[in-house]
Amino acid sequence: MRYAITRQFSQPGEVLQQHVVHVATTNGMRGEVHAAVYFRFDDKGLTTRIEEYVNFIPAGQDN
Repeated sequence: MRYAITRQFSQPGEVLQQHVVHVATTNGMRGEVHAAVYFRFDDKGLTTRIEEYVNFIPAGQDN
């Protein structure tokens, strides 16, 4: 498994990150998990919202 951050944006009270997790299993399956996560924080720094989006793409298929 290899993890690569492709984009990261932040401003006061929120963070957005896009990343790809490259996967290779012991049985030979390979692919990528494309993901985006979003966090929003209140004035005290407590998390008020979390969103996550993921898509698995088997090796050999177009993104």
